Amino acid sequence: MKSRIELFGKITRTIFELLFVMLLTIFFENVLLKQEVSWINRAILVVLYLVSFVVKNVARMRIVALVVHVVLGASMFLTPIDNVSRWMFVVILCYLMFSSMEYIGQRNKLKPLEDPPWPSFFIIVIMYLFGIYTKSYTFMNSTYIFALLMMVTYYLMTYLDGLKKYVNSTKEVEETHLKKVIKRNNVIVFWITLLLVVGMVVVCLLDYSMIEAVLKKVGTEVLRVFASVFMIFALLFDNVIKESSGRPDAFNVDAINSMKGHAKVALDSSIIFLYIACGLIALIVVKNLLKFVIKLLFARNKSQDDIVEIAEDIEYAIEETPKKKIFKRLTVKEKIRKKYKDYIEKFKYDIRLSNTRTCRDIADEIKECELGSPEEITQLYAEIRYGNAVADKNMLKRINTLARK
Repeated sequence: MKSRIELFGKITRTIFELLFVMLLTIFFENVLLKQEVSWINRAILVVLYLVSFVVKNVARMRIVALVVHVVLGASMFLTPIDNVSRWMFVVILCYLMFSSMEYIGQRNKLKPLEDPPWPSFFIIVIMYLFGIYTKSYTFMNSTYIFALLMMVTYYLMTYLDGLKKYVNSTKEVEETHLKKVIKRNNVIVFWITLLLVVGMVVVCLLDYSMIEAVLKKVGTEVLRVFASVFMIFALLFDNVIKESSGRPDAFNVDAINSMKGHAKVALDSSIIFLYIACGLIALIVVKNLLKFVIKLLFARNKSQDDIVEIAEDIEYAIEETPKKKIFKRLTVKEKIRKKYKDYIEKFKYDIRLSNTRTCRDIADEIKECELGSPEEITQLYAEIRYGNAVADKNMLKRINTLARK
């Protein structure tokens, strides 16, 4: 099961990179060179990435990846494509060659996902703004599609990476329960992905001019309502002044008809507020549904099959009185032990804790699961608990800093 999760993780990372490079090539052709987007070039790019993916996951020596990518580069000069596209693919193959050789050198070990790929999305935003400046509408539409596909792919990447960590940290959980957890999470991920894809399709099908017309209509009707209400009060105030001064044209037929006309305009335009209210209600419903699905996704799985050990409790000195219990002030050494206990208990759902395990064993498992860097805080705790180190305020301050990481 772990091997399949790792394979899917590698595939999603390759797809994410392929989508980004494909969008770069579309930008290069459509925006910079003012050419029509050639989907034959996209197909060639998919083939190149597919061959490179197979080579770097099957080959055991860097020389194999070097030879295969050099042959692919040479074959580009035999394909019936234009010179610009040919050299573009050669550059991409050079990148794939160095990437594959580095990957083989690391013995096919994937780096953990630490930070979101903000540089990629930042570059996409820059290219999109440049596309607006050059009025490259084909590229602008492609940006929506590829950006959303990259977001969906990144979501799957993080899900598979977290699933891999879960499998590594639950070695004593029965396989039946583990399959139940994976099946439940897969269902949730499927529906979230489906919602994102449906939203992408809806956005692509909508006509931008229609959206612009609707927004203008809403703005116009709202302004008409406020302008009509203002005119009604202005006419009312004017006629009240005329009435107080005894003028004969106060509240005459023309004044009444003018106020009625503005009231009718305000009434006809006020229907737009009903549409706005319905739209807000729909947004709130969608938001609550998404919130429910996200909570369901990140909810902890509780089952009798789970083996979760509880860390050793620290006993506090308590002085009892006939009325109430008064807690004594903890010493610096007791505060350090309590800080260490709180720090370790943050990982109680990810590692195995028991009274038979030493602090070194716990630190090694935390580091192995890539949950944190507990070496220094463990060393300080061991010196206080088992050594002859003196617990002072400086050490307590250092423990507080390490525990917050």
